[in-house]
Amino acid sequence: MAERELTALVVDDERNIGILLVDILNIKGVNAEHVLTTQEGINLLGNNRYDLAFIDLNQKPTGVDVYKLACSKGIEAYIMTGGASGEVLAEAEREAGDRLIIKPFHVKQIYDIIGQYSQRQQSQS
Repeated sequence: MAERELTALVVDDERNIGILLVDILNIKGVNAEHVLTTQEGINLLGNNRYDLAFIDLNQKPTGVDVYKLACSKGIEAYIMTGGASGEVLAEAEREAGDRLIIKPFHVKQIYDIIGQYSQRQQSQS
């Protein structure tokens, strides 16, 4: 039986970061798409099925809102931030815990996320 291709959504208003992350995911065989706004992310989450989501924190509505929506749909979601502080960062840490990715991230960190997710899926089937 052929394995189903993993899918991911990247929500980041920094176009270059989004494109880079999509490329990293594609190299590992993950079919990924990137949108620039949380509203676009919310729309796609409502209409599509994803395995993984990588959501930038510093947007309106905040990445935490999109993170919560993704998690409520059974998606393994991660919040990314490079410059958040104060209450916004504290809320992200409370919600995401070890699923908070600090930019700049290392490619290996993303590879590890994909590998761990794939292993969990294989062990459940």
